[in-house]
Amino acid sequence: MYKKFLVFLGLALLISGCQISKSVENNETVAVEAVKDMNYYKFSGIWYEIATLKSDEIAARTNSTINYSINENGRMSYLKRYFEDGKDRVSKGKIRPIDGKSGALEISEWGIFYEPYNVINLDGELETALIIGENNFWLISRKKAFPELLRAIYEEQILERGFTTNQIHWVEHK
Repeated sequence: MYKKFLVFLGLALLISGCQISKSVENNETVAVEAVKDMNYYKFSGIWYEIATLKSDEIAARTNSTINYSINENGRMSYLKRYFEDGKDRVSKGKIRPIDGKSGALEISEWGIFYEPYNVINLDGELETALIIGENNFWLISRKKAFPELLRAIYEEQILERGFTTNQIHWVEHK
């Protein structure tokens, strides 16, 4: 009986992880579907954090980069570097694909609890990506200089996902 429950729970998590629903203030739900056929090896490497969800914790962050990597046993991880309160800071975590092919991922900063995130927009050149979670988002780019036209396009996509303009923290890169 216990094994059947675990199998059922695993299937339910797999199915629910393929599409994240972001709740918005007016109790509507916005479906967020992951990109298909994501190449994790091409995605790996250094990305600049262009925008993220604004909070007191990250309001003073600048020069934020995220290095996605795949180690020799095929496991994915990230190393985030940023400047805050006059100091260089680092955070790291683990990433695991939900279905092995798409941008549906689970990310853990602590290694115990994983949260679902979907890479929902990844340009063909793998230069820019938009990652959406239930209560967070990241706009990342291979280049720290981000053109205003792209900024406006991605800001619209972020707003369409239920976030507000006041919630967007545009990360400064010096």
